[in-house]
Amino acid sequence: MLRLKYEMVPLGIESIAKTIGTLKIWNDGSGTLTNGNYQYYVSIQSKNQNPTMFSGNIIKFPRKEQDAFDLLQLVISDIQNQRKLIPLSKSTTKAKQKRTPK
Repeated sequence: MLRLKYEMVPLGIESIAKTIGTLKIWNDGSGTLTNGNYQYYVSIQSKNQNPTMFSGNIIKFPRKEQDAFDLLQLVISDIQNQRKLIPLSKSTTKAKQKRTPK
């Protein structure tokens, strides 16, 4: 599993750092030795709003030819496509995005 944490570090002071997002990517076990199938989940904290969540999957990733940064790039691209479909300023459950209740 890959896990990335997005942190805000006000004024560069580590002691007051705050996690503002988390991205998890994991192998779903259904691929082959050469092509992996991965699922991901991301949670993004927003000011004065409920967290925004996205989930999805990357199918037939050529894991012997590409590395974890290539997988991360595909996941981020997929999330960006989802964000284009749904304005973040609106609470909705369309596509794969949803906001959790307070």
